[in-house]
Amino acid sequence: MEDLNSFPTLILNTLENSIKHWNYVQSQSWKVISQIQNIAAKMVHLRKGALGKLKNFDNIGEKVGQKLAGNLEDAILKLKKSLPRFKTIVKEFKELEKELGEFEATVLSMLEKSNRIGEECIKIYYGILNNLLVNGEIFKEFVEFCQLLAEFTIQTEEYHNVSKLIDELSVHASEIVHMYENELLVKETICDDLPSPLSVLSTYLWIIWMTEPYIETGRIEEIKEEMRDISEKVLRLSAKIY
Repeated sequence: MEDLNSFPTLILNTLENSIKHWNYVQSQSWKVISQIQNIAAKMVHLRKGALGKLKNFDNIGEKVGQKLAGNLEDAILKLKKSLPRFKTIVKEFKELEKELGEFEATVLSMLEKSNRIGEECIKIYYGILNNLLVNGEIFKEFVEFCQLLAEFTIQTEEYHNVSKLIDELSVHASEIVHMYENELLVKETICDDLPSPLSVLSTYLWIIWMTEPYIETGRIEEIKEEMRDISEKVLRLSAKIY
């Protein structure tokens, strides 16, 4: 089955691509936040600083303040425009989680079908056994059937093992999705609160937005390594089945 062989690798590749996509959008947002911080700092200094002889120019401080305020508004708007991109990536994560669930359901369906075949095999087994008691000539046929039954039993067990491994992949994927969903919620909350007072803007954006407290990169690397191990096991098991 080609899907069973390729699916775990596809899942890992998609996961890593989505993480790279998120990191790229995050790095782009850093540049915007830097602009916001620079503008905010200039506005604070403008309010506190002395204009000296420039105060003789008509409303120069007010005009500069208006221009900076406009630039700040544009930068904040640009930051807010990054949210749909973050949302798209979270959707990618959730779609991955959904595909894992669907794939597990497919494997379980195979297991169920295999179990039904097994029940029929048992009926045939007893039929052959009864015939064997009165007809010694079918002994060879009986032996061949027992061999097939043994292979079927192993295959059914392998389906069950694959299902358990896919379930582990789903649990890991859900953990990662939860991280990025929480982080998206943090970013949405920050954008909803903007513009904050300039005195707290720096701490608010730099520490919370930039740090991404809900994304545990160390744990993600552990999960990815565990998922690689599980994928290798799935591939080995699928080779036995087909």
